[in-house]
Amino acid sequence: MTNYFEKVDSCITDACAFLEIERSEFFTLARRWDSYVHQFTSFDEPIDFYKSWQGDVGKSNLCANIVDQFSRFEVASVLDHLCSNIRKDTPLAFADVSCGTAALSFDCSKLYGRAHLTDLPNLSQDFIAFRCKRHGLTHVAGGGLESITSPVQVMVSVDVLEHVRESSAFFRLMDERLSAGGLMLLRIPWYSVAPHPEHLPEAEANWKIREGGEETIRTRYKLIHPIQYGGVYQKVT
Repeated sequence: MTNYFEKVDSCITDACAFLEIERSEFFTLARRWDSYVHQFTSFDEPIDFYKSWQGDVGKSNLCANIVDQFSRFEVASVLDHLCSNIRKDTPLAFADVSCGTAALSFDCSKLYGRAHLTDLPNLSQDFIAFRCKRHGLTHVAGGGLESITSPVQVMVSVDVLEHVRESSAFFRLMDERLSAGGLMLLRIPWYSVAPHPEHLPEAEANWKIREGGEETIRTRYKLIHPIQYGGVYQKVT
């Protein structure tokens, strides 16, 4: 548990340095995010909402995302287990897809031979680049999902697909980048079980179409450790 709080402290310290704010302002910005997120429904397309995160809105999202990620204790525990036997000189590769600030996965990514912390171009990606430079991590890269050009052995996708209308197509892109026998930590709080302004009902419907993500998971993956809204899956075919 001590190590967990050290990670929290390190991430918040880095965020304050990146945003050039005091620690007290970090939590003020984090609390402000709730007043912004409800603007989601006023945008025609989800991507337009995400691209609007500039200035104080972007800062608020960054701080709130860090707090939110560190509140996911079950995910943190699973990530610790996935990283417990990894050495930095190993050839294994890691990816966190649509990682936000990568608050939870940043320390895990240090232990792999190659790591990708991917998302849309935004302030959080700039923050990740800042942290990598600050901590001397030359083997960790940002960018979009398309920047992963060779397979990874461990992939994380936490609270992502419920935001994507074409969830099955996006999952196929993820699947293509996970090696055979690889592990995927997948968590999807669909709108039907976890209503939220940003969770799209059509994303869940798309997941369930014939040859969609649900069928792919059932036929090509084996559940090896369940968690709320998902689990750790091993790619078997």
